[in-house]
Amino acid sequence: MAFATLVAFAIFAGIILVGFLGELIFRRYGIPSVLLLLATGYLLGPVTGIVDVDTMVGLEYIFAPLALLILLFDGGTQLNIYRLVHESGRGIILGVLGLALAIGAVAAAWAIMGNSIFSGIILGSVVAGTGSAIVIPIARGMKISEKARQTITIESSITDVVAVVLVLSLTGAFISGHASIQGTTQSVVSSFSIGAVLGVIFGMAWIGLSPKLRKLNFFYMLTLAIMLVLYIITEITGGSGAIAALVFGFMLGNMGEIGKMLRFEGVAEEPGVSKFQNEISFLVRTFFFVFLGTIVNITDMGLVLVGIGVTLLLLAVRAAAVWVSTWKSDLLEFRPQLTVLMPRGLATAIMATYPAAMLLEKSSLLEAGEFNILYKMFSSFPQIAFVVIITSILATTLGTVIFGNGKPAKKGDAEAGEKGDGQTAKNPKKKKKVEIQKTVVEEDEETE
Repeated sequence: MAFATLVAFAIFAGIILVGFLGELIFRRYGIPSVLLLLATGYLLGPVTGIVDVDTMVGLEYIFAPLALLILLFDGGTQLNIYRLVHESGRGIILGVLGLALAIGAVAAAWAIMGNSIFSGIILGSVVAGTGSAIVIPIARGMKISEKARQTITIESSITDVVAVVLVLSLTGAFISGHASIQGTTQSVVSSFSIGAVLGVIFGMAWIGLSPKLRKLNFFYMLTLAIMLVLYIITEITGGSGAIAALVFGFMLGNMGEIGKMLRFEGVAEEPGVSKFQNEISFLVRTFFFVFLGTIVNITDMGLVLVGIGVTLLLLAVRAAAVWVSTWKSDLLEFRPQLTVLMPRGLATAIMATYPAAMLLEKSSLLEAGEFNILYKMFSSFPQIAFVVIITSILATTLGTVIFGNGKPAKKGDAEAGEKGDGQTAKNPKKKKKVEIQKTVVEEDEETE
């Protein structure tokens, strides 16, 4: 066997081992594995040259969209339909407000630096979403109430997805020259609608077929193939393949409840699918962060300072968003913890590479001079995002050390957290009914 093949196998195995080691370090010390993965990629690429950077950049057109699909599909499966309907109020407020403030602040700062405001909005969208894959495990280890955990889980899931879709839509509108507010809004709404409708249709069909197909040994791989087909059809018809993948994942993640609503027979949750999805997500997440580390070569200290400044700006606007969204609620005591839970993750890493990649695809629409200006600007996004990811994770890690041992959750909250994966947590109505019955029994005892 050729020596180059052995080296490739060694790199492949080493990356997986580094990813696994990173997970162990995260569980033991609370330090996100992202830092280790980015450092590994940077060591393999720009530092030692073991991995050819030009070759890795060439893989961006396939790897980034595939990682995006897996990210959104996984994000959709993690959204619980009951929590989304009954317990999402504060989380949605925090997510929407946090996104708006982050995008606005970054866009304004970018414009002050002499760049176009619209490109600043794109950059703001790239770095606006918190990394749900990092936030959720950290939140589980903090001494906060179950409601605070649910709030931060919903917020991070929403911001990741919305930020991704905003970057996709805004970049396309900017490059094609239709960057007006009205035109962009219509484009986004149309793209969202088509993607959502097709995602629902494919999801319903797949849920209906699941009782028969789940008996097959390769049901999950078949599901991935259908997701890719869905993405292709959605993109061809002018919709957002990203939204379609998200909705498809949401439908399958709640197939038991949706199956009951649609009166499908034999539909039930499939634990094996969720387990395999976690394995695939780990693999994609691990390799993409290493990939990002290989293609980012920090040569401009000015961009490093911009990245640090963006992180400080994001922390400031997040504090404001948390303060407003927790106003007059029982989340007031957890404001410090909610504020520091602001790491940027996989969505930021993927979306940072997207504007330059799309620009290369649509280079025929632009003149040479305009193309060069835009490409130079968009090529700086991965470097800025690289710094933002690292500094935001460091800020979160430091913040959890300082505020992570805040007031412990109340007994009721702790019990709710332990039952978070059970039927009671999934169905708030049932939980409320049990509490009412308990109250009635206590009143009867007092009467006696």
